[in-house]
This record gives sequence, structure tokens and C-alpha cells, in this order.
Amino acid sequence: MSEILVPDINGNSYFASPSMIYHYVVTHRYLPPKSFIEAVMNVDLSMKFLAEDIFDNLLGART
Repeated sequence: MSEILVPDINGNSYFASPSMIYHYVVTHRYLPPKSFIEAVMNVDLSMKFLAEDIFDNLLGART
């Protein structure tokens, strides 16, 4: 199990979600908040996304 980060539609913040969210949605019929769904649907997969760097920045880690 891990965590995923999804940028919000404004690019100002991130949603954090367990990697098993697909399982929760499909198997348990969990409905995430509308803002999370919109963010997921608007992710630009052609953009470089370095989750480890983003996570470090969110935690205030210095590289």
C-alpha cells in the first residue's frame, strides 16, 4: 500500500489518497469528493510529475 498525490485543478495544492482508492471505488462503491474526481480527470499525463520531490517540498524537506 502506498499513497498517491493528485494536483488540484488550480495547481495550488494536492490531494493525497491511498493507492487502493480504485479498489474502494469499484468494490465498495466509495464516491470520492467531486473536487478529487475533477482533479483526477484533469491531470495532464504529458507533464513531468516528480512525486518524491513534491512530497519532500510539502514536508519542508531540504534537498
